[in-house]
Amino acid sequence: MSRGNHEARSLNRIYGFQGEVKKKYDDDVYECFCELFCALPLGHILNKKVLVVHGGLFSKDGVKLNELKEIQRFREPPEQGKS
Repeated sequence: MSRGNHEARSLNRIYGFQGEVKKKYDDDVYECFCELFCALPLGHILNKKVLVVHGGLFSKDGVKLNELKEIQRFREPPEQGKS
């Protein structure tokens, strides 16, 4: 499982995930999900050949591993621009 742009609080609110979790459980469980989403990896390497990232992370092709490593993961992604 990889981090994508839908694992952001703003999109959780818009698409109903926040409300559903809070209705079925409580605020603490929702906060745990938010922390978990921030800890998800941004990509995976398959067979030492293919880099797989969520399509919403980069607006350009040819993303390099060092670019992924430079991103501060344990926070909410910005609404636009460089992470």
